[in-house]
Amino acid sequence: IDLNQGAVNLNINFESGSAVIKADSLPKIKEFSDYLKTLPEDTIINIEGYTDSSGNEASNKKLSSKRAFAVRNALIEAGAKKSSVRAYGKGSTNPIATNETEEGRAENRRIEAVIAQ
Repeated sequence: IDLNQGAVNLNINFESGSAVIKADSLPKIKEFSDYLKTLPEDTIINIEGYTDSSGNEASNKKLSSKRAFAVRNALIEAGAKKSSVRAYGKGSTNPIATNETEEGRAENRRIEAVIAQ
């Protein structure tokens, strides 16, 4: 994990329409929480949630926010400092894969981490 490269995909993905973190993502959250503890004390991390393009943008924005806050809360439970982690929903903006296939839509339902500037 190297946040100096800009946005980092945490490889935490969600089922369509869900903000529930999958069990197989919990080790990734723990690993990222441990990484955050190695950063300078005043570092702020933005957790950005995304959706695929299914549904309307207003509901996607809400869902992506729920996803980001779910990961933020899980990071805090895993030991990250509450004041260091912020959460934002980005809706279906910035897809990293096509929304034309199920596989692509699954990749777009993701969480990214960015050092706040």
